[in-house]
Amino acid sequence: MSATGDARGFTLIEMLVVLAIAGLIGGIVFPRLQAATARAEAQATISGVAAALRTARAAARLRGVPVAFLNTDASYGVGAAALTVPGSVRIDGPGRILFYADGTSSGGQVAVRGRGAAIRFAVSPVTGLASVS
Repeated sequence: MSATGDARGFTLIEMLVVLAIAGLIGGIVFPRLQAATARAEAQATISGVAAALRTARAAARLRGVPVAFLNTDASYGVGAAALTVPGSVRIDGPGRILFYADGTSSGGQVAVRGRGAAIRFAVSPVTGLASVS
């Protein structure tokens, strides 16, 4: 402190108050951010599975040979173009759905579940089309 009583800087109490406020804000925002990220991962996986099912059917009709949609706990996709399943998302299904050149398929259901989002795709054996059930 100078001779005029002019102090510069922050007191310990002021710094502790600022840290407490920052901690409260972080405690509120961080869990919401995690939940939003998990929901976005689930929605992206749902969109990806729907696209992969359509791609498998279209590829089978275009090439004239059977094409498989494959899914495991860790990945899903068509052939070597498998995509990784995020840790917050789970995919349940037969593991393989075959699509044939005439548009039909082996049929089956694929369920995608994640935080805040869940959907089940039913693949018709007659038409090979995937619908939400």
